[in-house]
Order: sequence, then structure tokens, then C-alpha cells
Amino acid sequence: MTSTNGRDGRGEASERTVARPSRRQTDSDQPSRRRRDGRDGRDGRAARADGSAGQTGRLLTVGEAADRLGTTVRFPRRLIAERRITFVKLGSHVRIPEMALDDFIAASTVEPAE
Repeated sequence: MTSTNGRDGRGEASERTVARPSRRQTDSDQPSRRRRDGRDGRDGRAARADGSAGQTGRLLTVGEAADRLGTTVRFPRRLIAERRITFVKLGSHVRIPEMALDDFIAASTVEPAE
């Protein structure tokens, strides 16, 4: 006894179904989004506030940044953890660009009232 609706029992509907290949997404399909650490994910460079990825200058260790700020090492580490300062991750090493430290100091500077 043979069935007229095919081997799988679903009838003629299964013959009309054609699988389409999935569409591969390209870079142009995805919007440009920044990550929390300031990188856009394409070249790995940190983007500056004006949108350009510029020279970072000298890279300071967390200890050197703490000395420059006149604080303990804990303060720059907290800034890094809270993503309040730009930093560079080189494997397991964390470095703070000198220019990012200058920008942080400038943004935190309070001018006296006259």
C-alpha cells in the first residue's frame, strides 16, 4: 500500500517548499556602533571625543598614571573599571594613553568663580 502524498506524509506542500540560502551580512549592513570602551570594533583604536581616532602618545602604566595624578593606584584602576577614562589593553597589561590622562585632567578642572 503506497501513499499518494509522498514519502514523508506531508503531501504536495512539501514539494513546493524551497529552502533559501541564508543572507550573509556584510559590514555595510551593520550600523557603526561604539562599544562601552570607546572603540568602534573595526580597527581596535580608541575613538576620541571628536570622532577621530588619533595618536595616543606615550602609554603610561597604572602606577605612572597614579603618580601623575598624585593618587594611589586604586583611583586610576577604578576609573578604568567604571570606563571613565580611555585605556589600552595589551594582553593582560593595561595602559593609559598620556593624552587620555591630559583630557581627563582638563575635563575635571574647575575654574574659580569671579
